[in-house]
Amino acid sequence: MENTYSFWGHKYDFAEINKYNWRMVLKDNFVLDIKRISLLAMLFAIEIVFTIISKYTIGGLAIAEAFTIEFSLIGILFIYLATNVCYAALFNILANSLRMVLPLPSNVIGVLAMTISDLSFIIFFAFIFFLLKRSILFKIKKENQMKWYLLLIVIAGALATIISALISFACNQNFIFQWYSTLYPGIMPQKNSYGWNVLLWTGFGVSIAKLSLNLTIFLFSAKLLVKLINKHLF
Repeated sequence: MENTYSFWGHKYDFAEINKYNWRMVLKDNFVLDIKRISLLAMLFAIEIVFTIISKYTIGGLAIAEAFTIEFSLIGILFIYLATNVCYAALFNILANSLRMVLPLPSNVIGVLAMTISDLSFIIFFAFIFFLLKRSILFKIKKENQMKWYLLLIVIAGALATIISALISFACNQNFIFQWYSTLYPGIMPQKNSYGWNVLLWTGFGVSIAKLSLNLTIFLFSAKLLVKLINKHLF
Protein backbone atom coordinates (compact mmCIF):
# COMPACT_ATOMS: atom_id res chain seq x y z
CA MET A 1 0.00 0.00 0.00
CA GLU A 2 1.38 3.38 -1.01
CA ASN A 3 2.04 5.86 1.77
CA THR A 4 -0.07 9.02 1.87
CA TYR A 5 1.82 12.08 3.04
CA SER A 6 0.05 15.07 4.57
CA PHE A 7 2.51 17.81 3.59
CA TRP A 8 5.71 16.70 1.88
CA GLY A 9 5.43 15.01 -1.49
CA HIS A 10 7.88 12.19 -0.75
CA LYS A 11 8.17 11.70 3.01
CA TYR A 12 6.38 11.93 6.32
CA ASP A 13 6.57 15.11 8.33
CA PHE A 14 7.58 14.38 11.91
CA ALA A 15 4.26 15.80 13.12
CA GLU A 16 2.47 12.93 11.31
CA ILE A 17 3.90 10.38 13.73
CA ASN A 18 1.50 7.87 15.27
CA LYS A 19 1.57 4.32 16.60
CA TYR A 20 1.19 2.85 13.10
CA ASN A 21 3.78 4.78 11.10
CA TRP A 22 6.39 5.76 13.71
CA ARG A 23 9.13 3.62 12.17
CA MET A 24 8.68 5.23 8.75
CA VAL A 25 8.45 8.72 10.27
CA LEU A 26 11.71 8.25 12.18
CA LYS A 27 13.36 6.86 9.05
CA ASP A 28 12.16 9.76 6.90
CA ASN A 29 13.32 12.36 9.42
CA PHE A 30 16.48 10.94 10.99
CA VAL A 31 18.17 8.41 8.70
CA LEU A 32 21.16 9.97 6.95
CA ASP A 33 21.54 8.93 3.32
CA ILE A 34 23.90 10.51 0.79
CA LYS A 35 21.38 13.14 -0.28
CA ARG A 36 20.57 14.23 3.26
CA ILE A 37 24.22 14.32 4.30
CA SER A 38 24.94 16.51 1.27
CA LEU A 39 22.05 18.80 2.17
CA LEU A 40 23.16 19.07 5.79
CA ALA A 41 26.72 19.85 4.71
CA MET A 42 25.47 22.59 2.39
CA LEU A 43 23.16 24.11 4.99
CA PHE A 44 25.82 23.96 7.69
CA ALA A 45 28.25 25.70 5.34
CA ILE A 46 25.63 28.43 4.87
CA GLU A 47 25.29 28.68 8.64
CA ILE A 48 29.06 29.06 9.04
CA VAL A 49 29.06 31.87 6.47
CA PHE A 50 26.21 33.60 8.34
CA THR A 51 28.08 33.11 11.63
CA ILE A 52 31.31 34.63 10.29
CA ILE A 53 29.54 37.56 8.64
CA SER A 54 27.51 38.22 11.79
CA LYS A 55 30.51 37.96 14.11
CA TYR A 56 32.74 40.35 12.18
CA THR A 57 30.14 42.86 10.96
CA ILE A 58 26.91 43.16 12.94
CA GLY A 59 28.55 41.46 15.90
CA GLY A 60 30.90 44.41 16.26
CA LEU A 61 28.00 46.82 16.80
CA ALA A 62 27.32 46.13 20.46
CA ILE A 63 24.20 47.53 22.10
CA ALA A 64 24.91 48.80 25.63
CA GLU A 65 28.43 47.45 25.05
CA ALA A 66 27.12 43.94 25.74
CA PHE A 67 24.48 42.71 23.27
CA THR A 68 24.40 42.21 19.52
CA ILE A 69 21.67 41.54 16.96
CA GLU A 70 22.87 38.86 14.55
CA PHE A 71 21.30 36.75 11.80
CA SER A 72 23.37 33.62 12.41
CA LEU A 73 20.35 31.50 13.41
CA ILE A 74 18.93 31.39 9.87
CA GLY A 75 21.01 28.45 8.69
CA ILE A 76 19.98 26.49 11.79
CA LEU A 77 16.31 27.11 10.99
CA PHE A 78 16.97 25.87 7.46
CA ILE A 79 18.47 22.68 8.94
CA TYR A 80 15.43 22.27 11.18
CA LEU A 81 13.01 22.62 8.28
CA ALA A 82 14.97 20.18 6.13
CA THR A 83 15.56 17.55 8.83
CA ASN A 84 14.56 17.76 12.48
CA VAL A 85 15.06 19.69 15.69
CA CYS A 86 17.77 17.32 17.00
CA TYR A 87 20.09 17.93 14.04
CA ALA A 88 19.31 21.65 14.19
CA ALA A 89 20.25 21.80 17.88
CA LEU A 90 23.47 19.84 17.30
CA PHE A 91 24.61 22.07 14.45
CA ASN A 92 23.70 25.17 16.45
CA ILE A 93 26.03 24.08 19.26
CA LEU A 94 28.80 23.37 16.73
CA ALA A 95 28.35 26.71 14.93
CA ASN A 96 28.33 28.73 18.17
CA SER A 97 31.37 26.85 19.49
CA LEU A 98 33.33 27.91 16.41
CA ARG A 99 33.11 31.49 17.65
CA MET A 100 35.64 30.61 20.36
CA VAL A 101 38.30 29.41 17.89
CA LEU A 102 37.92 31.99 15.11
CA PRO A 103 40.27 35.00 15.04
CA LEU A 104 39.25 37.52 17.73
CA PRO A 105 37.48 34.72 19.61
CA SER A 106 34.26 35.26 21.54
CA ASN A 107 34.35 34.65 25.27
CA VAL A 108 32.85 31.43 26.60
CA ILE A 109 30.17 33.20 28.67
CA GLY A 110 28.86 35.10 25.66
CA VAL A 111 28.81 31.93 23.57
CA LEU A 112 26.97 30.07 26.34
CA ALA A 113 24.38 32.85 26.64
CA MET A 114 23.86 32.88 22.87
CA THR A 115 23.53 29.10 22.76
CA ILE A 116 20.95 29.09 25.55
CA SER A 117 18.93 31.69 23.66
CA ASP A 118 19.23 29.88 20.33
CA LEU A 119 18.48 26.40 21.67
CA SER A 120 15.49 27.53 23.72
CA PHE A 121 14.06 29.23 20.62
CA ILE A 122 14.68 26.21 18.37
CA ILE A 123 13.23 23.70 20.84
CA PHE A 124 10.09 25.70 21.69
CA PHE A 125 9.58 26.69 18.05
CA ALA A 126 9.77 23.05 16.98
CA PHE A 127 7.42 21.94 19.77
CA ILE A 128 4.79 24.62 19.09
CA PHE A 129 5.08 24.13 15.32
CA PHE A 130 4.64 20.37 15.83
CA LEU A 131 1.38 20.94 17.74
CA LEU A 132 0.08 23.46 15.20
CA LYS A 133 0.81 21.16 12.26
CA ARG A 134 -0.97 18.24 13.92
CA SER A 135 -4.00 20.28 14.94
CA ILE A 136 -4.35 22.60 11.92
CA LEU A 137 -2.05 22.12 8.93
CA PHE A 138 -2.84 18.51 8.07
CA LYS A 139 -6.56 19.28 8.00
CA ILE A 140 -6.10 21.93 5.29
CA LYS A 141 -6.45 21.11 1.59
CA LYS A 142 -3.13 20.61 -0.20
CA GLU A 143 -3.51 23.67 -2.41
CA ASN A 144 -3.89 25.94 0.64
CA GLN A 145 -1.32 24.31 2.90
CA MET A 146 1.65 26.52 2.06
CA LYS A 147 -0.18 29.69 3.13
CA TRP A 148 -1.09 28.05 6.41
CA TYR A 149 2.41 26.62 6.78
CA LEU A 150 3.87 30.11 6.65
CA LEU A 151 1.19 31.46 9.02
CA LEU A 152 1.95 28.72 11.53
CA ILE A 153 5.66 29.57 11.31
CA VAL A 154 4.76 33.12 12.32
CA ILE A 155 2.62 31.96 15.25
CA ALA A 156 5.13 29.38 16.50
CA GLY A 157 7.99 31.80 15.96
CA ALA A 158 6.32 34.63 17.85
CA LEU A 159 5.55 32.44 20.85
CA ALA A 160 9.02 30.85 20.83
CA THR A 161 10.62 34.30 20.60
CA ILE A 162 8.87 35.49 23.75
CA ILE A 163 9.67 32.27 25.63
CA SER A 164 13.33 32.33 24.56
CA ALA A 165 13.70 36.00 25.52
CA LEU A 166 12.24 35.28 28.96
CA ILE A 167 14.60 32.32 29.44
CA SER A 168 17.58 34.50 28.47
CA PHE A 169 16.33 37.18 30.87
CA ALA A 170 16.17 34.65 33.72
CA CYS A 171 19.61 33.24 32.89
CA ASN A 172 21.15 36.72 32.80
CA GLN A 173 19.60 37.58 36.13
CA ASN A 174 20.56 34.35 37.88
CA PHE A 175 24.02 33.45 36.61
CA ILE A 176 25.25 34.94 33.29
CA PHE A 177 25.74 38.48 34.66
CA GLN A 178 27.22 37.05 37.86
CA TRP A 179 29.82 35.12 35.87
CA TYR A 180 30.72 38.26 33.93
CA SER A 181 31.17 40.10 37.23
CA THR A 182 33.45 37.35 38.53
CA LEU A 183 35.60 36.94 35.43
CA TYR A 184 35.66 40.59 34.39
CA PRO A 185 35.54 42.65 37.62
CA GLY A 186 34.34 46.19 37.26
CA ILE A 187 32.45 45.92 33.97
CA MET A 188 29.07 44.95 35.43
CA PRO A 189 26.92 47.20 37.63
CA GLN A 190 25.94 46.01 41.09
CA LYS A 191 23.25 43.34 41.14
CA ASN A 192 19.68 44.68 41.19
CA SER A 193 20.90 48.25 40.75
CA TYR A 194 19.40 50.59 38.17
CA GLY A 195 22.23 49.84 35.74
CA TRP A 196 21.79 46.09 36.27
CA ASN A 197 18.07 46.29 35.47
CA VAL A 198 18.73 48.45 32.40
CA LEU A 199 21.11 45.77 31.09
CA LEU A 200 18.58 43.03 31.83
CA TRP A 201 15.77 44.71 29.91
CA THR A 202 18.11 45.76 27.13
CA GLY A 203 19.08 42.12 26.76
CA PHE A 204 15.41 41.14 26.66
CA GLY A 205 14.73 43.66 23.88
CA VAL A 206 17.81 42.59 21.92
CA SER A 207 16.70 38.94 22.16
CA ILE A 208 13.28 39.86 20.77
CA ALA A 209 14.85 41.89 17.94
CA LYS A 210 17.45 39.23 17.05
CA LEU A 211 15.01 36.34 16.97
CA SER A 212 12.43 38.39 15.06
CA LEU A 213 15.04 39.29 12.42
CA ASN A 214 16.05 35.65 11.97
CA LEU A 215 12.43 34.51 11.90
CA THR A 216 11.51 37.10 9.27
CA ILE A 217 14.33 36.08 6.93
CA PHE A 218 13.49 32.41 7.50
CA LEU A 219 9.82 33.07 6.74
CA PHE A 220 10.61 34.64 3.36
CA SER A 221 12.92 31.73 2.52
CA ALA A 222 10.77 28.84 3.75
CA LYS A 223 8.56 28.49 0.69
CA LEU A 224 11.56 28.23 -1.65
CA LEU A 225 13.30 25.74 0.63
CA VAL A 226 10.19 23.54 0.81
CA LYS A 227 10.00 23.50 -2.99
CA LEU A 228 13.69 22.59 -3.28
CA ILE A 229 13.34 19.75 -0.76
CA ASN A 230 10.32 18.34 -2.58
CA LYS A 231 11.93 18.75 -6.00
CA HIS A 232 15.20 17.03 -5.10
CA LEU A 233 13.58 14.53 -2.66
CA PHE A 234 15.78 15.38 0.32
